[in-house]
Amino acid sequence: LFFSLQSNTWQWDSKAIDAKEIPDDVGLMMSKKTLQLPAECQFGMKLLACLGSKCDKSTLRLLMMCQKCPHKERSLKKRKQDADEINNEFSIFDPAIDEGLLKEERSSYIFAHDQIQHGAYSLMLENERARLHHQIGHSILEKMSDDHVNDLLFTAVDQLNRGEIFMKEEPGRMELAKLNLKAGEKAMSLATFLSSASYLERGISLLCDDHWEEYYDLSLHLYSLYAEVEYCNGRFHNISLTVKSIFAHAKVYRDKLRAYATLIKALVAQYKLQDATDMGFGVLSQLGVQRQSSLPDTSAVLRDLMA
Repeated sequence: LFFSLQSNTWQWDSKAIDAKEIPDDVGLMMSKKTLQLPAECQFGMKLLACLGSKCDKSTLRLLMMCQKCPHKERSLKKRKQDADEINNEFSIFDPAIDEGLLKEERSSYIFAHDQIQHGAYSLMLENERARLHHQIGHSILEKMSDDHVNDLLFTAVDQLNRGEIFMKEEPGRMELAKLNLKAGEKAMSLATFLSSASYLERGISLLCDDHWEEYYDLSLHLYSLYAEVEYCNGRFHNISLTVKSIFAHAKVYRDKLRAYATLIKALVAQYKLQDATDMGFGVLSQLGVQRQSSLPDTSAVLRDLMA
């Protein structure tokens, strides 16, 4: 809060207020305030809390159509699926907005502060959270078009990962592993390497015990890409452990080439040039490529490079 000499009025910085940390006891107070809201509004707040601090209305509209508030009384007559009725669904958030817990900005709903989101999230038991995450992830994948799902791929996979305990059957877990691979590939294409590594590591953790026999292609792709992204992250120890598994289970030598390429680059990055050279020539030899019996003198190579 400050006094502006230009306007001769008191003014305040809304962004600074929003960014200010709220003590835990205030966060607890906000949780209690959320409990005073109507049941439908509480359910909407929990749904929002599972998605993060912000959610756009198009995503929220779809999820609200799929999720049912356990406290909401519904008519036995078939509901009309027109735009006016769907938009009216957002009215459940009005009490939270009136209380200053939520803000509506353009096409999104935003928690007024992270502690308020945390408070709404903490109102759910662990099993309830996981179940809601699981349902949200499936709703995105089942109800949205392929193009839109790609836009919300990270959201869908994050939700399914957080609801993993409800995916106990092997086929479902393998499908989730594939989705984590897809998310890892997309994150890598966006150069968000830490995020990519997280998705790929989760995908590997979902694989069954005999995955190299039963899901060979998926295992090879996950492990190979994970080694590559860890090279980008500079975590060379993880590369070594990952490629060892590839080398131990690869069915043919060509399936090892991607891992060898990553390992050689990692050795070069660690200035282990002789090891990288020896490994490179070893790979070429396995591929039937012949090399000179003796390598040129280093000084000669440098002269050629400088010429």
